Amino acid sequence: MNKYQKFILDRTLCFVSKDMTVGSKTYFNSFINKDGEFEVKQDESYNIKKHNIILSGLKVSFIELDGIKYAPTNFEKHSYFDNIMIVIPVDFDNPAKELKLHFIDNFADALSIKLKFVAADKGLYDAKMLDALIKERTKTANIKVSTGADLVNIYFQPCCEDYVRTEIVLFKDNMMLAKYKIDEEAFFKSIGGLAYGKYTFVLKQFDKDSNALFETEHIEFTISSPKPQGIMPRVNRF
Repeated sequence: MNKYQKFILDRTLCFVSKDMTVGSKTYFNSFINKDGEFEVKQDESYNIKKHNIILSGLKVSFIELDGIKYAPTNFEKHSYFDNIMIVIPVDFDNPAKELKLHFIDNFADALSIKLKFVAADKGLYDAKMLDALIKERTKTANIKVSTGADLVNIYFQPCCEDYVRTEIVLFKDNMMLAKYKIDEEAFFKSIGGLAYGKYTFVLKQFDKDSNALFETEHIEFTISSPKPQGIMPRVNRF
């Protein structure tokens, strides 16, 4: 890239987008890595394969993608663009190899740039989606706890449409005390005979094939001794 090409591209707006939305103001050269390649980064969802490279520059005449020509097109005025954009569709299932930029009035020589497709991190995205699903199902399950002198009542709702049954595992001092399988038509569990102290439980819900729909972290509750009632003064009657 010579100084004339760099001068133009430093002033050419550019975005890589899964649709036609654009983010903060970004310029073409910010996509060029240390090896001189144009990096096309996939959306965080690896299921989205089709993206667009979107450019707007006064000195860019047209662009070729592996020999296919893409010319400027008039779009509704955008806050980042004066009047025209060049939209170049790309596909992560069929990655192109090269962009070739042509400049108006031969202001600079045509520039060929290799493309590098950077795939999304599948593990990171799956973990994010799983975390969001667990939070959603935990909210829907609406778990509540109330305690008595020696018992706890645990209330819950089905976490989703696939719900069939619930299981509750009770712990004390990191020891598993009991595992309760709740009747399909019941949406609470009363556990009695508990000594004073701190306990935790884990609530799990399953579908008809016994696949786990979600599982909570340890939820804590305390069985406390009742507060002493005030002593009534003794009254002597004569």
